Amino acid sequence: MSKLSTPQSEFSKFKHWLDTMLVDASNAPVSVQYFAAEIGLIRLCFQFEAALEGVYARILSGAGYLDGSNPNTAVKFGTIAAATEEMRKNGGQHYLKWSKKKFALKNIRKLIDKTDHGYMHLDATGAFIDDLFLVRNHIAHGNSRTAALYRGLLYREYGTKQRGVAPGRFLLSSRFSPRKIDEYSALCFVFINDLVK
Repeated sequence: MSKLSTPQSEFSKFKHWLDTMLVDASNAPVSVQYFAAEIGLIRLCFQFEAALEGVYARILSGAGYLDGSNPNTAVKFGTIAAATEEMRKNGGQHYLKWSKKKFALKNIRKLIDKTDHGYMHLDATGAFIDDLFLVRNHIAHGNSRTAALYRGLLYREYGTKQRGVAPGRFLLSSRFSPRKIDEYSALCFVFINDLVK
């Protein structure tokens, strides 16, 4: 039987790498630091999606939570691949999407009971996912749509319109404590650890 500790451990290793990379980059020129933060955030999103998919697929294929409790699922699948495919079908996409809380909930609805810890945890604490991927999408795509959404995020975070605040600068700004890159990384890490309980 697969274990929830596998994706948790992989994400923990990634977080250590990210923290180390950001410390190492702090001695570089500012433009390189911004670039490192942006690449780090893209990798963070990729690893976070992989961890979410890994945990939920394992839950649906019979793995129990680390505290010994059993998830309340509508059905158990024989393999991680079968569980992943069913989540994809359930989400109504050609591929699994975890980039918004509503997409993640759609992937697992009808498969995991709404009273189960895995569902309730995502529903109660997953709001940060939207902001995390909003910044990621603007870094990755940089089009007018992502720019408009990013400006909205900056307005919420700064309380006023901001011009010329590139994502790398936003992620490393000392105006926020902790810095946004560190906050997003910590939120993902805590989310995964609490999810597998």
